Amino acid sequence: MYARNSWVKAASLLPVFFVCGLFVVEAFAYEYIYCYYILSLHRGKTTVATVCGVVFAALWVLGLWSYLACVFYDPGTIPDTWTSLLRMRDVPVAINSRGWRPNLATSCFHCQEKRPERAHHCSVCGRCILRMDHHCPWIANCVGFGNHKQFMLLGLWGSVAALFFGLTALPDFMRGFSYASAIISPPTGESVGWVTMFLFACCMAYALAFGLQVLFWAHVSLLWGNTTSIEAGYYGDNPYCLGASRNFEQARMPTT
Repeated sequence: MYARNSWVKAASLLPVFFVCGLFVVEAFAYEYIYCYYILSLHRGKTTVATVCGVVFAALWVLGLWSYLACVFYDPGTIPDTWTSLLRMRDVPVAINSRGWRPNLATSCFHCQEKRPERAHHCSVCGRCILRMDHHCPWIANCVGFGNHKQFMLLGLWGSVAALFFGLTALPDFMRGFSYASAIISPPTGESVGWVTMFLFACCMAYALAFGLQVLFWAHVSLLWGNTTSIEAGYYGDNPYCLGASRNFEQARMPTT
């Protein structure tokens, strides 16, 4: 999304459209096919369908908001105040190497400029990002100081929404995996099509619940020690680790 090359920016939007389409498919499959068509229309469980639909809609909105925030939030452009600081004083620069460099700026070979500590260059975006963690093609953006919190919330709310989908629909998923008439009887051409889409959405929900949970807890462990994915392989004590509570606060996730 923040790539400087127009062709790269255009190509990076394809995964974003795919993910947004997946959000729409999952919402349609749960709200219309499962809650309305299966539970309410064919089973008469209107109350259950309403409660499940409202809860899933709330979780879905939180997940979608977190995703769009990851896409559109600035991940951590080096501010103009840094450039002004360089003009006013001589900032010590460390030798570029893979390791901790506290209280020292580094020099970017690509940008040909000095950058703050813990900033790294993204070859896709074509610029340096503050406290860069990684570039994620699924959000067409880097994960850095400016949007790491939203990336964590995406893992949390996205996995909870998918898990709620999967658990509430599990009995019908197990029955319908063998034959559609176990869910809707008597089966029709329309019902078989809806059930097939419902089963596909269930499979996607289970995959998303697992993948996003793994992603979420992996980043919890990184933030616990105030470490990024790039810094995870650094040797020696982490000079930026201030304790779990203050580490999360630095990532704009207050614990109190």
